[in-house]
Amino acid sequence: MLFKNKNILLLLPIVWLWGACTYEVEDVYDKPAAERYKEIREKTQKDLLAAEKGWVMEYFPTADSRGYVLFVKFETTDSVTFAANNSVTSNTYQTAGSRYALSSDAAPVLNFNTYNTIFHKFSDPAPNGYGLEGDFEFFIISEDENFIELKGRKRDTKILLKKYTESISWEEYSVQVNEMNNFLFNPGAPYLYLTADGKSYELTGGSSSIFYITERGMDDVMTELIPFIVTPVGLRLYRPLEIDGKQIQTFKLSDDKNRLVCIDEGVNAEIVGPELISYFFNAIDKQGLKWTLSTGDNGLSPEVKTAYDRVKQAFLDKNSQLSAISYLYSGRNNTDAVYIVNAKNQGGYLYFDKEQIAEGVKYTFKEAFDANGRTFYNTYDGVSDLVKLLSGSFKIEHAASGLNPVTVKLTNTSHPNIWFQTNIQ
Repeated sequence: MLFKNKNILLLLPIVWLWGACTYEVEDVYDKPAAERYKEIREKTQKDLLAAEKGWVMEYFPTADSRGYVLFVKFETTDSVTFAANNSVTSNTYQTAGSRYALSSDAAPVLNFNTYNTIFHKFSDPAPNGYGLEGDFEFFIISEDENFIELKGRKRDTKILLKKYTESISWEEYSVQVNEMNNFLFNPGAPYLYLTADGKSYELTGGSSSIFYITERGMDDVMTELIPFIVTPVGLRLYRPLEIDGKQIQTFKLSDDKNRLVCIDEGVNAEIVGPELISYFFNAIDKQGLKWTLSTGDNGLSPEVKTAYDRVKQAFLDKNSQLSAISYLYSGRNNTDAVYIVNAKNQGGYLYFDKEQIAEGVKYTFKEAFDANGRTFYNTYDGVSDLVKLLSGSFKIEHAASGLNPVTVKLTNTSHPNIWFQTNIQ
């Protein structure tokens, strides 16, 4: 019995000490949680509805997938309209209405809770059981009347809502986005380079809206994958690229359309295209592509156009139709050539030597042909004169943009009045 009492006596100081360290914690909030959440929802609802022109949504289904520009208008406290002009709408401008709800969890939750034929295509698992794997329910991370940051409930993907303040319509805005995308990243677009604080990175995959970023000149090659979204003025990376402690994310097209300049505070970085002369040669020699005469408005100098029109008429006179005239490499004959082809894909080769010079390229006609090339040269009016104009030393210049030099201008260095544009194909 004495043994048990000793145990009780030993426990008493411990109990007293525990009680002495227990303090009553004051509530740091002056309102109950339910009331606070109600106020947050009401403020969020007010901000959503206050945007008379709606919001631009910069939407990424996952952290590893391309971004999409969407438009959203919160019509009432539970109805919403979406619009888009991209691959999920078959590249046509479409609108669709549905419903939404605001609720509270660990943070305010925005839930697009009835099916929307535009927006829910991102979360629809069809046709392969996964779909685009996007979210339709979001935590509201931060918000004010002009900017709302969302986070996907399943994917944790960051989504931005920006108050729409443009004077043009949603549809016109979407056209500008698509024009910028086509300008920067059409299928013939080359690799790009990012320069930042003396470092250089190669950017590939731009046409998929996902950059594969590799630092140049490094023995251990590390490639980082970062999706991006195209805007009417440039592009924004899904997440910042960190270089020497600086966050690089948002780019704007320069006035001369030759660079994408980073506009993030305190950052000196830009995206540029490839070195032009090397790109011209690589397209032919390494990629097996061709540079085809551009016969549209202002594509040919007057003298070149006159000769080209004679060739075009000569084909018509022989019940044929001229299709294209191109510089290329003929692997079968192991030589560079000018290739003339008609609408029935019947072509002839006229053989040239190609040489890189300081300003661009020198083409020298060998006075050699295949059978069709000889026929064209000897019997089709204008061909021999056009071949002379396509021979010589040429300065290679950008015809439109240094970022996407799919069209270049060749100007004769001895006779600047002789020039023509060529498109990569």
